Amino acid sequence: MKKFILSLAFAIPLISFGQMSEEQIWENANYQVIKNGAFLYYTDINTTDEAFAPVKFNRIKSNMLNKEGIARVELVKDNKTIRVYHFDYVDLETLKSFVTHETLKIEVTEKVMYSI
Repeated sequence: MKKFILSLAFAIPLISFGQMSEEQIWENANYQVIKNGAFLYYTDINTTDEAFAPVKFNRIKSNMLNKEGIARVELVKDNKTIRVYHFDYVDLETLKSFVTHETLKIEVTEKVMYSI
């Protein structure tokens, strides 16, 4: 019984960490910026094709938020642009790879430093 309780004590925090909400991820990123001096950037991924459908966007967003270093993903500019907030170590090719599965006609802007 003691081993079971100890295993739960270790497993529950890991499960809850693995299932952080979007807001928790964003708050953690802001904390890293304010307290640790980390730099947060945003990159826009524009489609030259049709606008991102909600189902397609949600699939891309879900996949991106599972990647370490990505803090927020939002749809802007008439649903034709995905804005990704990320740390410096996430490169543009990685960001592109999430979207090219859904549409090949994209343009990616250079990262811009985000200030809180």
